[in-house]
Amino acid sequence: MEENHEFGSGLRAHLGFEFSEPLALETPPPPEPVTEQDPREEELARRRSIIADAEDALAERERRVADREARAAERESNLDEHEQALQTAVDVRRLLRQRVEQHADGVWHSFKDAMHATLHDGSPDHAMRIAAARALLAEAYTEAGGAALEDELAELRARRSASG
Repeated sequence: MEENHEFGSGLRAHLGFEFSEPLALETPPPPEPVTEQDPREEELARRRSIIADAEDALAERERRVADREARAAERESNLDEHEQALQTAVDVRRLLRQRVEQHADGVWHSFKDAMHATLHDGSPDHAMRIAAARALLAEAYTEAGGAALEDELAELRARRSASG
């Protein structure tokens, strides 16, 4: 018998397995040398990352501000519409004044006719004439305007209810 001093050589011979060449173990290529980064480069990369995060956060904030501005503009336009509606409702007196100024001749003729009012039998209607003159003078010489007229109407109603 041949003497083999190699480990497992007897087993290989027993199994009928022989290597013509010795097995070559594949060795991985040596790792590439790790180059140490410059600490300044690491700091620069860290700062770039912080700046990129800050820019993203700023863009998000700008988007939210733009959304808020759009909602505020919409609310403002709604408020303007409501304000105009309220002004129209509240400024009836202003509208009435404008119309009276546009038709001042007609209003004057109404007062003039009232100051020359007559009863059915053709006699002068002194109560109507006095009321028309007082209303005209009240509008012309008082700042409140209609306050004097309202008082006179209240007096006339009180007289009628007292006499009736």
